[in-house]
Amino acid sequence: MSEKSWRREHYPIPARKVKKEDAVDHDHKKWFGATEDALKRHGVEIKSDYRKSIAGIEFSGDTCALCLRYCRGEILNACRCEKCPIRLATGSPCDMSGNGEKPPWYSWQEEHDPWPMIIALIAAKKYEDEQTRW
Repeated sequence: MSEKSWRREHYPIPARKVKKEDAVDHDHKKWFGATEDALKRHGVEIKSDYRKSIAGIEFSGDTCALCLRYCRGEILNACRCEKCPIRLATGSPCDMSGNGEKPPWYSWQEEHDPWPMIIALIAAKKYEDEQTRW
């Protein structure tokens, strides 16, 4: 396996081309690709540059379908992501915490831990599913 196989499985299309209704699933797939099992399976590593990258994909607002669909104003996070499914599901944007815990984004930036983001995305998916059910 390779960087190409990682991109094919975990980032098959650029975030900017993802439809709003598919954004949570797209981001979940990308973040699941940052787990230890996925990295080992594809033989890729996290590159510890400023934003962290895997297989040439920088993990940032530019590769986040949710950020591109819900949080981009003239300035990144100008709206503080008020309509982002992560914020609606958890009460806070991924880069802020309302409960004193470390925000999911910073767990990734500081510790290379994708699980808080994955958990936030699962909550966002559940929130979206509940909204569309009614």
